[in-house]
Parts: sequence; structure tokens; C-alpha cells
Amino acid sequence: MKSNYPEYAGTFMEAVPQASLMRDYHPLLIPGLLQTQGYAFALLRASNPMETEDYVSSLAEKRIERQEVVSGSDTPVIWAIITESVIRSLEGDPEIMAEQADHLLRLMREGRVRLQVIPATVRFRDHPGLDGPFTLLSLPDHREVAYVEGPGSGSLVSDTKTVEKLSLKFGILQSVALPPEQTKEFLKKVRGKVDGHKKLAQVELQQWGRGTLRRSEGNSEDSGGP
Repeated sequence: MKSNYPEYAGTFMEAVPQASLMRDYHPLLIPGLLQTQGYAFALLRASNPMETEDYVSSLAEKRIERQEVVSGSDTPVIWAIITESVIRSLEGDPEIMAEQADHLLRLMREGRVRLQVIPATVRFRDHPGLDGPFTLLSLPDHREVAYVEGPGSGSLVSDTKTVEKLSLKFGILQSVALPPEQTKEFLKKVRGKVDGHKKLAQVELQQWGRGTLRRSEGNSEDSGGP
């Protein structure tokens, strides 16, 4: 399974199934283990503009295969925190947004994923997560390790002081984020907005069609002439 992730992330991904708890914070993206295939493909397509469709599709498929670690009863509980902008950035792609929102809601209902969204109203000075994403793993031997990833790189950190600082930061992020139940309501509202736009578009299309028909009928009557 090692070929299913970048080499620099190998040690981290091998540690994930052993963990009892995974705490994941990302200010820009849906965490990889929670992404839909449509979201993953669009993200990887944008990140790899010079690659072929087949290559990007294979990357997306491998990313989805990695999600096996969250599908079993003995897999880690995932506590994820994202920002509101992660969801809002999908407003221009309503189909991806709807599918991703549905997927997150399903994972939360199943109980192995807890999700919190940091609202856009949190002030800059009160936001402790502006310096980037990180992940914390609680391992069976009572150790905690952290994973910090950047563009094309990543490192697993076991230094106690660093892990403690990131653990404290995660706690502060939880305090400024919406609670899980309010996060569910936020996702449902976003999902409903997509449906609302679709219904409005259908109504407008129907009205346009009826208007065209009336104009056509009117032109037919006028064309007879005296």
C-alpha cells in the first residue's frame, strides 16, 4: 500500500491505522481521509496542471484507497477542524460541494469522525491556526506524534515539547470553532443552498420556456396579416 502515498508521508500513513485518535487541522483543504473522489480529483487536477487526466485520476483513486483506514471498527477516531473558507471555496462548484457536504455529514453520523468548522467571523488576532496544517496521532503505547506537511514535503515529529505545543494549539482551535452539532447545521445549510439554487434554476428555465412558447404563439398569430 506504500505506493498509494508520497514517499515522504510513508511513515505517517503507516502509523495512522495503529492510532486510537487522529486530530487533524487544515485551514485550506478537506483532510485527505475525508475527501470525496470528486473533490480529490478536482484538487489534484488544479495542483498538477501539466499532468495527464489519467495520471491525475490514478492519484485520486490512490487517495480514496487510503481511506480504508477509517472504514473499520478498529480504526482511529478522527477529530478534524477546518475553516469556513474550506467549504465556501466550493461555492463555484456546487456538485462537488453537495457531494462533499453529504459525505462529511454521513461520516459524522457514523460516529468515527467529529468535525468542527472555524467560522469566518473569528478575528485574525484570535485565530491560532494561521501558520498551517498539522496532524496529531495518539498511539497505543501512549505516545503522541505530530505530522507537519508542506508543499512536496512532510515530517513526523516525536519531540515532546513540539507535540505538546501542537496539542495545546488544537485545543484552542476547538474553542474558537463551532461545536460538532452546529457544524452539522452549517453543512446542512450549505447543502440546502445548493438544492435551492438548483430549484431556482429549474423554475427560471421553466418560466423562460413558457415565455418563449408564448412569444412563438404570438408571432404565429401576427404572421397571418390582414
